[in-house]
Amino acid sequence: MSCTILTLSDDLPDLSEYKTLQARTVKSLRDAEGLIEAISDCDTVLVALCEELPIREMLTNLSKLDDHANERAAIWWPHHANSFSDFAYRQLGGQIASLWMPLTRVGLIIAPHDLLLAKLKETKAVHSAYAMMPWRKTMPFPCASICWEMSDPELPVLEPRSSRFPGDDVPDLLHDAKNWLPEQLKRDSPDFQAVIAGLFQWFDDLDTSHSYSQSVQFNGRHKAGDYWHAIMHRREGDYSNSKYWFRNVGQHPLYPTLERYAKARNDSLSPWSPHRFVDVCEGVRSGTREDLAARQLQGVEMVLLLSQTIQDAEH
Repeated sequence: MSCTILTLSDDLPDLSEYKTLQARTVKSLRDAEGLIEAISDCDTVLVALCEELPIREMLTNLSKLDDHANERAAIWWPHHANSFSDFAYRQLGGQIASLWMPLTRVGLIIAPHDLLLAKLKETKAVHSAYAMMPWRKTMPFPCASICWEMSDPELPVLEPRSSRFPGDDVPDLLHDAKNWLPEQLKRDSPDFQAVIAGLFQWFDDLDTSHSYSQSVQFNGRHKAGDYWHAIMHRREGDYSNSKYWFRNVGQHPLYPTLERYAKARNDSLSPWSPHRFVDVCEGVRSGTREDLAARQLQGVEMVLLLSQTIQDAEH
């Protein structure tokens, strides 16, 4: 299956041994108009987007990708398997992972040429196009298997001072999540509102996340809104209030998984206690190894919680 790789790299290799592959340099992978122009000039069945060209093994696999265009769905290949971005992609799927993770920086987005071009023309925004595209289903792997040494994620800090959206279109996109999240999610359920609270929480928009979680307090299959509410107060430094909301959550199906993760890392948080994690977040100093470990755990917690919240919104 023919494929054009659009990359930020100026150093394009000789791809003559891969008869189905081409490579072109683009100025930006976030400029919708520029990508529309570049993709329109491509005559291949597939288009792949990445900041840096993939390694030889990935190029070989890409040149042998015969059936993907028939699926009419996008996929993502990581530069490093079992990285945190790989974990998030496999847990959440491409729609959300393409918003939360810099997928073109840490891997390769591959999509049918006509599909990607149509979504870019329809939305006029790169992140919106990714969210509106169908993505191939993914198979999760255990969080204890994350290889942090091979990870380059943009992890949320423990106490953010401002939001960090990757594009100007993203806030409106999240508010309009009912128009692009999977159809099986019940739009009128408390857990659907909790999903949106989680989406905003990742981008450090505490106020907006708070509004969504507070609107469904004490409700939901596993009180996901209260869990996101507790995270919000933990991250704003209101630690006693965070513990109050964790008490409202009670036992959550996420806790055994976080216990296994903590135990695998010889973490002092085993056995798992959300209240003890609040104390850890309160006590660590920014920039230390303890801070990084807490941010990694928080990242795992938020990915798994959003995955569970999405499942809850289906019931």
